[in-house]
Amino acid sequence: MLTKRKNPFASTGKNVLTVLGVLLFIIGVVLAWRGWGTTVKVGNYADTLGVDRGTLSEIRRDVEDLGDDYRKATIEQKYNIRIGRLSMKSIPSTGQMASAPWLLGLGILLMAGSLFLPQVGKYVLIYGVLLVTVFPFFWMVLASFKNNVDIIDATRGMFDFTPTTRNYESVFEQYNFIRPTINSFYVALMSTGLGLIIGLPAAYAVARWRLYKISLVILVVRMIPGITFLVPWYLLFLQLGLTNTFTALIMSHLLVALPFIIWIMVPFFGNVPRELEEAAWVDGSAQWRTFLTMVLPVSVPGILTASLLAFIFSWNNFMFSLTLSGAKTATLPIAIYGFVGYASVDWGGLMAAAVFITLPIILLSMFMQKYIISGLTAGAVKG
Repeated sequence: MLTKRKNPFASTGKNVLTVLGVLLFIIGVVLAWRGWGTTVKVGNYADTLGVDRGTLSEIRRDVEDLGDDYRKATIEQKYNIRIGRLSMKSIPSTGQMASAPWLLGLGILLMAGSLFLPQVGKYVLIYGVLLVTVFPFFWMVLASFKNNVDIIDATRGMFDFTPTTRNYESVFEQYNFIRPTINSFYVALMSTGLGLIIGLPAAYAVARWRLYKISLVILVVRMIPGITFLVPWYLLFLQLGLTNTFTALIMSHLLVALPFIIWIMVPFFGNVPRELEEAAWVDGSAQWRTFLTMVLPVSVPGILTASLLAFIFSWNNFMFSLTLSGAKTATLPIAIYGFVGYASVDWGGLMAAAVFITLPIILLSMFMQKYIISGLTAGAVKG
C-alpha cells in the first residue's frame, strides 16, 4: 500500500511564519511602548507645568535653541510657569511628540496582525506570562542602581538615569545588613531542620498507617492563617521569658512550616512500594533503619521541595519577626523595614536591600529547579 509522504517544506514554512509572527509582535510591542511612553511623558510634563501640549512643544523648542545658554529662570519668566526640579531637556522633541500617536497605532496594528499567523498566539501567551512574572524583579534591580529622584520622577524614562552603587553601599554601611542576614539564615535553617526531623517521621506514620483523622487536623492547621497564632504565641513566650530570642522565632516559624512539610511528604511516602520495606524487614532490618536507608533516599525530591518551601517561608516571614524579635535577633524583613521613615522612604536603598534579600532564594531555586519540579509532580501520581 502506498503511503502519502509528508512534505518536509510544509513544517519548515510554518515554523518560518511563526518566527516571523513573533518578531512582528515584538516589533509592535516596542513601537507601541515608545509611542505610549512618549505620550504619557508629554502628558505628565504638561500637567505638572500647567500648560497645553502646544505650549510644551514651544518650551522644548526654546530649550533647544538656547543650548548652553539655557536658564530655568528665562523659561519661567517667558511662559509664567514654575519648573522646580523638572528637567526641561528631558521633554520629548517636537518630532517625537508628533510621531508618538503613529508609533502607538502602528505597534497595535502589528501586534494584532501577527496573531493571525500560526502558533504566534501560543508563544505570545507563554512569553507574556514570563514577562509579567520577571518584570517586577527586573524593575527592582534597575531601581537599585538609581537615586531617589530618578525613581520617583515619572517624567524620566526607565533607562534614563546614571547608574550608582551608593544604594548597595548604604545597605551594608548605614543599615548594617550583615547581622540580620546571619540571623535570617540561622532561623530559617533551624526551623527547616527541626521541621524535617519532626515532620518526616510524622508524615511517614500518617501515610503508612492511614491516619486520616490526624491528616485532617494537619490540613486544618495548615489552612489557619498564621496571624491567628500571633497573640497567644506572644503571650506564651512572654510568660516563659523567651521574647526577643531565637528560640521564639524558630518555634513560631516551625508552627507554620511543620504542617506544611507533613502535608507535602504524605503523598511521597504513600507512593513508596510497601514491598521494599517488607523485603527489608524479612532480612532483619529494623523499621527505623528501613525508614532511614530505603524510604528517605527514594523520597529525596519531595524532601528537597518541602525544605526549600519551608526555608522560603521562614526567610520571608515578617509578621512573627516584627512581634517576637529584638535588636539582636532582627531578621532581614525587619531590617528592610528600616528604609521606611516617618517622613520619607529611601526607595533606592529599599530596592537594593530587596535585591539582596531575593537573590539567595532565586539562586537556590535555580539550583534545585529539577528537584522541585519532580518533587511537585511525583507526589501527585500514584503508582
